[in-house]
Amino acid sequence: WKPGGIIGIEEKMDIWFTLPIVFKLPVPDTINGEKIYRVADIMPEFPGGMEEMWKFIALNLKYPIRQTDHFPQGRVVVRIIVSKEGKIIDPTILKGIDSAINKEALRIIGIMPDFSPAKHNGETVNAYYIMPILFRLSH
Repeated sequence: WKPGGIIGIEEKMDIWFTLPIVFKLPVPDTINGEKIYRVADIMPEFPGGMEEMWKFIALNLKYPIRQTDHFPQGRVVVRIIVSKEGKIIDPTILKGIDSAINKEALRIIGIMPDFSPAKHNGETVNAYYIMPILFRLSH
């Protein structure tokens, strides 16, 4: 490192420096040697469509019991892979709230029925699917 200073002044001085470090989990490009599509002609779909998916989540979601009066609310964003067979694989929290709520979001994903798989160029393919799950208490 070169000592800090101000242009035009020869005296060296301590300077604050922020070094950004980005941590990024690798996103797999293939599963079982086959490509995972980020965008396909027809994306994966929950049986009955989005409205049925929201109903399924609402009926099955259990807000985690708390030992305090603090009930965090918000959206957990989960990325899944929907296989060519419609199976949900590798659910990954992209944006979480806290460990108990994140765990509940993964539990909901784990009990979901198979999806209709994605199709690209007329063929059934593996595809990513991003799923937001809203945690909100009503008064």
